[in-house]
Amino acid sequence: MKKIMTLALALTCSASISFANEDKIAELQAQLNALADYVESQATPVSKTTLGGYGEMHYTNLNNTTKQLDFHRFILFVNHEFSDNIRLFSELELEHAISGVGKVGVMELEQAYIQFKRGTRDIKVGMFLMPVGIVNETHEPPTFYGTERNPIEKYIIPTTWREGGVMYSANHASGLSWDVAVHSGLNTSTSVRSGRQNVGNAVAETLAYTGRIQYTGLAGLTLSASWNQQEDMDQAAGGLGAASLLEAHVIYHIADLKLTALFAQWTIENGLDTQGSIVEASYRISPTWGVFARQNIWDDTGAGDKIQYDIGANYWPHEDVVLKLDVQQQNGLAGNQDGFNLGVGYQF
Repeated sequence: MKKIMTLALALTCSASISFANEDKIAELQAQLNALADYVESQATPVSKTTLGGYGEMHYTNLNNTTKQLDFHRFILFVNHEFSDNIRLFSELELEHAISGVGKVGVMELEQAYIQFKRGTRDIKVGMFLMPVGIVNETHEPPTFYGTERNPIEKYIIPTTWREGGVMYSANHASGLSWDVAVHSGLNTSTSVRSGRQNVGNAVAETLAYTGRIQYTGLAGLTLSASWNQQEDMDQAAGGLGAASLLEAHVIYHIADLKLTALFAQWTIENGLDTQGSIVEASYRISPTWGVFARQNIWDDTGAGDKIQYDIGANYWPHEDVVLKLDVQQQNGLAGNQDGFNLGVGYQF
């Protein structure tokens, strides 16, 4: 009898302890649920759509030309991630502040492509910038010296140069990367720059092809070479015919000193060959100040070498905001447009 009573008492105590533990567990679970609900309510949802952009305003005071103040560019990026491997990149640009019939400015679509990415390789389909030169793909104001983009990457490499098509890119751990593209071509009987069709009802009787190989495997060094082949420069039988562009550049950082050299040449079957070169040295005095000097030599008319020298300084009050001052001097063939430029630019 005594054993039975002892067993009953033990069972009763065990049940009481079990119920007490269950109550505590239930209470703790409720607190955890409440905490999770609070954290979720305070968290900012991650957007798959991102916004960015850049802009720049220039003041030019040069001989033989009208002094001007111009909000040269206002650009918005709208990008969207459909999945980890499929993304949209787009860029909408307003040039010279105001556009419309009879206005100096234009509204343009500069990029709009779908990227299919797998590891270190990707395919772009749509409108994209040509992988040629230094400035064509990377031209946000805080990334380069000088108020205006250099004349070689304006008249020989017609920055900003975009085409519609397909491009395949690959990057290797060794620092070697390459790109190949099939795309729409130029349409010009005069200057290369005027031949950009900007993928707006672009005549596509013939196509064009671009390739680039680049090496960044050594610290501070970039070696790059690009080739562009136009099946027919003016998209017409019996016209200028085929044309090819060869471009090569080297960039070398030695501590705060940066040395840059670029060469570009067009060979046109039934037209005038053009070429140009840049040699630039810049020095970052501090995180906020930098100075540069640049020599530009080019011939886009066959009349001889146009020469322009630029010296100046950049001031970055923030890494994405820049104030610029540069002085330029030109020879007679380039227009004798000596004087100075001021600029302000940003990116975000």
